[in-house]
Amino acid sequence: ADELDCVSSNEQVAVFDAARQGLVAEVSLRNSPSVLGWPSVSSDWVRPGIMLYGATPFGEDQALAARLQPVMTLESKVICVRELPAGEPVGYGARFITPKPMRIGVVATGYADGYPRHAPTGTPVLVAGQRSQLLGRVSMDML
Repeated sequence: ADELDCVSSNEQVAVFDAARQGLVAEVSLRNSPSVLGWPSVSSDWVRPGIMLYGATPFGEDQALAARLQPVMTLESKVICVRELPAGEPVGYGARFITPKPMRIGVVATGYADGYPRHAPTGTPVLVAGQRSQLLGRVSMDML
């Protein structure tokens, strides 16, 4: 459940707890959303996932995001560089349109690698030690 107001989550936890009664095995119902949104849920171990990168699984929850800190750094390679004219759409859904001629690069990483899927245009990134910014929507395997 990656929505804090999901009514069925508490019901699902109750069903899971009932099903594990008498079970002699380690179980986990603890991913990033459950660790942050349902702290009373018990489990033998957790799978923190996206929160390890300092990102919230709840989209634009700024208060939560401000309290999370990354425990590692994600590095990748620029796999393509192109000169684009003004008015050119970038990424899925054309979330970014070049306002002027621009040189852009494509990075070989995306939300499948743990990069926050909801990171907006303008999110800072380092390219060869120089500060740059994310343009457009994060895809599964590319920025």
